[in-house]
Amino acid sequence: MDETLFQGVPDHRGLQRRLRVVFFAAPPAQIGQLRSAESTLGGGGIELGLPLRLALAAVVAAIVYYLGSLWAQRQMFDLQSIYYGFSVFAAAVCAVMAWFFTAFEHTCSYIGEYGFALFRLKGKGSTRPSRNVLLFKNAAELLTRQTNMYVKSIYLRTAYDFRWLNAAGRYVARLQGRYDGSDGAPVAGDAFHFAAAAELAWSEHALARAEHQLKDEGSISFRVDGIRRVRVGPQFIEFHFDGEPVRVNRDEIGSLTVAGGCFSFKHKDVKWYGNARKYCFAYGDMANGKVFLLALDKLMGYPLNAATVEEASIVAPPVW
Repeated sequence: MDETLFQGVPDHRGLQRRLRVVFFAAPPAQIGQLRSAESTLGGGGIELGLPLRLALAAVVAAIVYYLGSLWAQRQMFDLQSIYYGFSVFAAAVCAVMAWFFTAFEHTCSYIGEYGFALFRLKGKGSTRPSRNVLLFKNAAELLTRQTNMYVKSIYLRTAYDFRWLNAAGRYVARLQGRYDGSDGAPVAGDAFHFAAAAELAWSEHALARAEHQLKDEGSISFRVDGIRRVRVGPQFIEFHFDGEPVRVNRDEIGSLTVAGGCFSFKHKDVKWYGNARKYCFAYGDMANGKVFLLALDKLMGYPLNAATVEEASIVAPPVW
């Protein structure tokens, strides 16, 4: 299929695609009306066939071995065999790397009203693509986590992991990967944009469910872990953490903050300060965290912005 079939459908950032791309698999009808679509095939890169990949790997290995053998000849006679062996090893490693980095692998992905689909094409264009399709009706929760990774206080990359679970707590879909966010958002076409768009579409779907729950039960329930839950209702938040539920009205809240990927709640009454740590929880552990943020905004009057949402999803970075 050609991109012209998807004219008017934006990419996963919500922007118009600049390059002419090829969609090698059709979107499943079950995901409904398309919200966004993207493909990495036909974006202007050079595709190498099997003979060229073999030739390139052989040339790289030959050059590395030749340079290594020159180095070995300059060593003492008793050590030359060790250096020749190292040259063979280095040549093999470089050949494998050349083979890996010239592999034919492309994806095309779709976000629909009722779900998403990801197709992956490996090996050559004539192979049958693998598929990863999720219909939102088959999922109950979404867990999201992003982690900024550092080496000696220098930013390295950001890892993300989006996991959809069914009512039984089993994975039904998972999107994970890494990107370079040193200059802000990842580059156009990065797989993270697909994951973020899938999260947004899912959150809108889950919000509709939450509105029904609010109407039937008077509040919306969010699972924090296997035991704890938080309920958000009109002008109140209720913690089901240990023992009897604890309800706090909007005018009793001193602060509700986000730091290091964790929510922290404080009561205006100083008697609560000793229990402040008890009511902290990680965004990455909460099911449907973005819907929770929306509920705080709509039902309790805590307005949100893009920075708040991003901060909530990024956990404290490990330092290596």
